[in-house]
Amino acid sequence: MREVYRSLIARLMQHFTLNQAAFFLLIKEVQRMMIEGEEAKAVRLMRRRDEILGIMAGPLEAAMEAGTLRRLPVEPVVHTIMGNVKGILMYLNPPPGCEAPAEAPWQSIDEVADFLTTVLFDGMCVHPPPENALLVTPLAHTTQG
Repeated sequence: MREVYRSLIARLMQHFTLNQAAFFLLIKEVQRMMIEGEEAKAVRLMRRRDEILGIMAGPLEAAMEAGTLRRLPVEPVVHTIMGNVKGILMYLNPPPGCEAPAEAPWQSIDEVADFLTTVLFDGMCVHPPPENALLVTPLAHTTQG
């Protein structure tokens, strides 16, 4: 399962790196279309995106049923995977007029795919965490009164 999604992440990264116009269309133009009253065009693009996300969900559901992956709501998991791919692509390929990172921490798409796969499948915590580790920092609460 892990290698399937690592390969998918690498292919998505490769596709959108080579086709930046398509990437910016999917992440930027859909929102612009919705705001500017072009809902029909935006809905067509969003339906296509949803078809792709649906295809991604199948193997995840099967792995959850088999016990290979933790049972989680599949649709949010798929959106989380795609959201992380989009986030890294925005970092590596900023829109025209914006500066790219001075030094990206990865030298290849395969290294990016390894990074995202590790974060998504293993998380960032050391397993098991040290006994004295604070896993969640409490938020400061303010009261108005």
